[in-house]
Amino acid sequence: MGKLQAEGGSRSWQVSGMFVDLLAQVEALPKTSRRKIEGPYGPVEMVQAEDLLVERVLVANYPSKNVEAKECAKKLLAVAVQGELEMDWSEVKRLAELPEYDILADCQRITQEVCDVVEVERPLYS
Repeated sequence: MGKLQAEGGSRSWQVSGMFVDLLAQVEALPKTSRRKIEGPYGPVEMVQAEDLLVERVLVANYPSKNVEAKECAKKLLAVAVQGELEMDWSEVKRLAELPEYDILADCQRITQEVCDVVEVERPLYS
């Protein structure tokens, strides 16, 4: 998608003014379990917060800078570092280090940015 100068990601892209959606079963890289809720039209599986965070950080940087994805990651981080959303930081680290992502430094950098703004200590990626 980078070679096509596409915008978006990781499943929806805009290429030459057209939208392309890559629809399939959601990858299962996280070890944390998905939360299932019963909706009015059937069960809904929620993507794990750890996977969502790492995916948003990836899309914020690849194939090009994406301000909307970065803002989404920052909002998710803000609630997590303030303890309003449970986040398994060791799982964030594990996912960010996977070859499919390889963005641990980016995750640490954006987490520090958010922690500086909300004035909390950065969680450990240990």
